Amino acid sequence: MLRNWLSDALTGMPRRSSTEVDMDLSRFADVADRIAVVDTETTGVYPSDRIVEIAVVTLDLQGRVIDEWDTLVNPERDVGPTWIHGVTPSMLTHAPTFGEIAGELAARINGAIVSAHNLPFDTRMLFHEFERHDVEVAFGFGFDTLALTRCKLGVACEDNGISLNGAHQALTDARATAQLLLRIEAGFDNARAASVSSPLRTTGRTGQCRRDAASQLRIAPPSYLAELASRLDHVTGSAEIAVYLDLLDRAMADLHLDDQERKLLRELAHDIGLDDVGIRQAHDLWVRDLTAAAAEDGVVDAEEYDQLLRAAHVLEIDAGSIDRRTAAERTATVEIKLEPGTSVCFTGAVVDEAGRETQREALEAHARSLGLTVEDSFTKSRCDLLIAADPATTSSKAVKARRWGLPIVSAADLFLAQAGATVRGYEVVVGGSTAHTCGQCGRAFTTDKPRAPKDPRCATCGPPSRPERKAKLDVDGPLSGRRLWCSPNCGDDVRSLIEFAGGAVGKSLSKTVYAVVVASGDEQVSQVLRAEALDLVVVSEDRAKEEINAQLALRNDQTDQAAEPAMVRSTVKAPTDPRSSPAKWHADPVGEATWRWWDGRAWTNHTAP
Repeated sequence: MLRNWLSDALTGMPRRSSTEVDMDLSRFADVADRIAVVDTETTGVYPSDRIVEIAVVTLDLQGRVIDEWDTLVNPERDVGPTWIHGVTPSMLTHAPTFGEIAGELAARINGAIVSAHNLPFDTRMLFHEFERHDVEVAFGFGFDTLALTRCKLGVACEDNGISLNGAHQALTDARATAQLLLRIEAGFDNARAASVSSPLRTTGRTGQCRRDAASQLRIAPPSYLAELASRLDHVTGSAEIAVYLDLLDRAMADLHLDDQERKLLRELAHDIGLDDVGIRQAHDLWVRDLTAAAAEDGVVDAEEYDQLLRAAHVLEIDAGSIDRRTAAERTATVEIKLEPGTSVCFTGAVVDEAGRETQREALEAHARSLGLTVEDSFTKSRCDLLIAADPATTSSKAVKARRWGLPIVSAADLFLAQAGATVRGYEVVVGGSTAHTCGQCGRAFTTDKPRAPKDPRCATCGPPSRPERKAKLDVDGPLSGRRLWCSPNCGDDVRSLIEFAGGAVGKSLSKTVYAVVVASGDEQVSQVLRAEALDLVVVSEDRAKEEINAQLALRNDQTDQAAEPAMVRSTVKAPTDPRSSPAKWHADPVGEATWRWWDGRAWTNHTAP
């Protein structure tokens, strides 16, 4: 009876595998007389993707291998991730299309209980291929070894003492899955159903193309992330999440999911029983496992950090989790000399060996005795060091310090230090990047700016075309009626000058602001980055003072020309009596500049060239 499922001309005599394991599967005799273990290698995971290799290992109900069949398949499109399945276009020169093997393959699985490691994936790929060639296949209810073991094939084989050499080769994986099935078959219930195929059109073995007979070219090495993802060992108590994570390993090999891929991946997740909460949990687990794999060697370099951020961004996972989980691997020890004037800020409570808390006031007093400046708030521009009870803390101040690349020093070390001493600090040497989505190609990319620009573009797509921005204020007179915004570290003199020229200093930043004035070192302040995104004019503090003074000088010059003869004007002297002249520009009495502003009571520091 076992040989009636396929003609003798097609199968030949039944054969036994050298790795055969005798098991009793007779409890399924009322369902089928054999089990067809399948494995497919594909161009991807979506319905539009195609099969590039397939293998079927057939077992009888005593666990004996009675047939093996495999072939490369011409997908009639790009072969996809060669670094995963190892199939190159040159290997498919003489390979049959799926249409040429559809009947033969349908006959092999017809009436059998189908098994695979991630059965939903393999049967879905087969279903779409058969559908393209008008072959109807109902796969019934088979054995999914992934759902039962909840781990990758390599890990499951290792746990069960099965050799797996040459993973991601269809026949090798199908053989390993068959052996795995026999080791764990007691875990499957008896509720199984055989597959049914129609019509059956066997054409013999013509067109079969084995991998070992195909001409092969050297395969390019995988991308860092693809190689890392292939080694991930996801541990989960959910069979549905285990199946979905196996799909995610393949889908995320190129670090990209466009809107259509996101939709299809969500649909696939729903098909295997995951709701949106489960999908979120799976994404978080995948990013966590990827991060752990990257940090396994104790170092996370710039390239690894960049790709981890992009992966988290694509899967909509908070990038802060990457920073927290890789902080130690991105941190270097630095020697810091406690020089007078160094600005420090404290975080956390310090406890001595006896468990007594050291008062913050005592720590701050000691810091001042060393000549250090103690800041109440932690900012990038005003603080040089963060002093923490535990340098590994994840307090909000410590998170900012690592993002900004500022060193963190142990409070205990500081408390024992003397003036001018050198202490050990911990500084993040890799970090500060933020992931964005390119508005042109939709791919994730990273920049050193925390906020995405108005029209973000990756390096491949290049910057968006936009009108050339003004290089200066370009005022044609006083600032009357105009509102400017000044960054936090701008001096009071520039603010006073703006108001004196008739302008207003805005408290909030919006697109209605005429210009943004920034102090040195404020280029990365969030509001300044937002101003750039809004395409506002951004000028330095010195440039703003220079241009406003020049315009005020021009205005007063024009006023003087209208009120006095030229010869008289050229000999105007600075007022000697504070009550003798209203506020206006005059020739600089000390000769440091051409003009100096008299405010009606005294000379000011406002000058014009």
